[in-house]
Amino acid sequence: QFCQAHFKAILYGELYYREEEESGNGDAKKHPKLLDLMKLCHLAIGVNDAVQSFLNPIQERMEYYRLEQNYAKCLVMQDATVAWQDNTQAGTSTISTQEGFLQTLKDSCLYGLARSLQVAPHQIDYECAWRLSDWNVLIGTDGNDAKEGATSAINGLHLQSRSFERAHYAALKCLQLRDEMAVDSAIVEARRAISEIFKLTSIESTKHIYHGLCRLRMLQQIEDFGEIHFAKQIDCEQDMLDKWKQQDELPHSEFTLMESILSQRLSIFSTAGIRAKRNWIPPAVYSTLLLLIHESRLRGYVDCAIRNVALIGKEELLPANIQSVVMLENAQLNWTSGHRVVARELAWEVMTSTKYNDPMVKAVAFRLYGEFQAEGHLQEIKSLCSDYFQQAEKCVHYVRSKQDPGGDQKTASGTIPSSHRCFEVDRNYTVQHTVAKYADREFVRLSKYFRSQEWEARKTNLARMEEESVRLKAEAAHATDQRRKDLGRSLHFTYKNLQRDKKAAEEVEQSRGDYLNLALCYYLMYAKQTTIVSDMVIFRIISLWLNNQDNKNAKDLIEQSLLSIPSYKFIAVLPQLTPRVGTDSAVGALVQKALIRCALDHPHHTLPFVFAQLHAFKDQPDHETPANDNRLLGVREVYKKLKKEPTLEQMLQQSERMNLALIELANKTLSSSPSFREYTMTKRDPLGLLDSLDLI
Repeated sequence: QFCQAHFKAILYGELYYREEEESGNGDAKKHPKLLDLMKLCHLAIGVNDAVQSFLNPIQERMEYYRLEQNYAKCLVMQDATVAWQDNTQAGTSTISTQEGFLQTLKDSCLYGLARSLQVAPHQIDYECAWRLSDWNVLIGTDGNDAKEGATSAINGLHLQSRSFERAHYAALKCLQLRDEMAVDSAIVEARRAISEIFKLTSIESTKHIYHGLCRLRMLQQIEDFGEIHFAKQIDCEQDMLDKWKQQDELPHSEFTLMESILSQRLSIFSTAGIRAKRNWIPPAVYSTLLLLIHESRLRGYVDCAIRNVALIGKEELLPANIQSVVMLENAQLNWTSGHRVVARELAWEVMTSTKYNDPMVKAVAFRLYGEFQAEGHLQEIKSLCSDYFQQAEKCVHYVRSKQDPGGDQKTASGTIPSSHRCFEVDRNYTVQHTVAKYADREFVRLSKYFRSQEWEARKTNLARMEEESVRLKAEAAHATDQRRKDLGRSLHFTYKNLQRDKKAAEEVEQSRGDYLNLALCYYLMYAKQTTIVSDMVIFRIISLWLNNQDNKNAKDLIEQSLLSIPSYKFIAVLPQLTPRVGTDSAVGALVQKALIRCALDHPHHTLPFVFAQLHAFKDQPDHETPANDNRLLGVREVYKKLKKEPTLEQMLQQSERMNLALIELANKTLSSSPSFREYTMTKRDPLGLLDSLDLI
């Protein structure tokens, strides 16, 4: 009943389904127990995307809403199931319904409502209590705990989990009461419960281990703060905060684990109170709340983000620059929720108000407001670039210059350091990618328009108008005076319409070229950054370059800036780039330089593509190899230059011998006679003679 071998369960479920399908039982995939098993197992291992395949879209809407984190509709559906319920129904069914309500309320971050919900007499939800800093719970009075051992539906894992929750709450409560010995005793009891949980936990899925590690880190935080709270260590607050910051930067398998750690930290700060000389606590609270808001927004936990926005809003004397960061996070929350007017107003307020003077905050505000305008198609991209995006870029330049060696790196009072996670994307010049993205969007739109029937009709109409003006001129030359006047008026209006339409068409073509250059310019700048997103733009750069070789400005821009991109970013596009090598075009020459640069920096990744082109005709006799093939001539030029590099000389020799041996083996002619159907390699074969290939 409490199986934790979820991968094996999924495997056996799949085998059962295939066996039933082969035996002609087509309804096996609708078997309720099989669907429940697959659903529960996929949820247990965290593969939530696969769960919808096992849900009935009509009868299990609540599960759909839960997967989509739409907990408001979950509550409505749960409430509807209670309506018109048989009054005689009681016992475990009622308790199960209340437990479902409780879990949904907690998932919605409605801990206050969840705390007021009585699931069973004397049963306490310790998690709600410590999250609300409710320290009035009498520990050890949980009446159901005494009965849990006799209840068959409750397993050992649940018992130990309850023991941990009780001891964890006791540690936090005693920390608030300044009872050092009780804190230590509760932590020991909590760790004992975790060790028992590990004994009962299957290690088939590491997800179960991460929950235990998260709990251990929560206990470690209580101990760390206790060292300061009970004056065991003096003046080590910053060391503790730095340690916690390093832990926050570690990757988390689930956001809920990170959220529990950060929420407990807030509870610790609130229970400790602000004693004399503890002026380091408010900035730590602000930083933790902002991290919670930022990460929950990025991971799609909107309810959690909204709750923490409300919590930080309750802080008295909240510094203006910290308030501005909250407003910007709130603006992004409103934008994703569809409240676009509110989002724009919040970003505009931060961008224009003089009381918010943090340059990093201004950078985020300029970028966000520009994005909101671009997404709503409310302003032309070129003007957005000059009005907002370039201003954001200047602010980031200013902040980065202050972080250079010798610059002022001290964070001003009442501000969030620029190294905070909420500034990470802007600190890495994401505004450059923003400009390139929207310029590229407009370029693609105009390119589609150029291929449309409407554009063809427009060009046809221009040609017809030119023919008409020529005809009118010719007719006017031989007409009478009155007729010449009439033709002159017609010619005048035709000429004006022709010039107007020509100018409009030229403006469209000019705009398309401008957007292409703007997109390439900012893509090339952003590709110099060291982020995962910037690594991917190389694909778009290569595509825009190769598909628009007739644009002189784009060609010049590529020739000037392409080779300034870090060479490792070209590795992903080598399959597309290497066949473009040549000698009779600017593209081929530039590809030669890129290949040489990549081969010097990353020979093991680059040389296989070089040799693939170099030996493209090795399957043919030498006299059939084309002498003037542009690609072959280009790659031979690359190979000749690489052979002059001392660092690659031996590697090239070994690669050449190995490639020729493999080609010879691939072209080995085998007889069709039964005695020669298999080939046994001998020491005289080129592949058998290979040795000393240590460099490749």
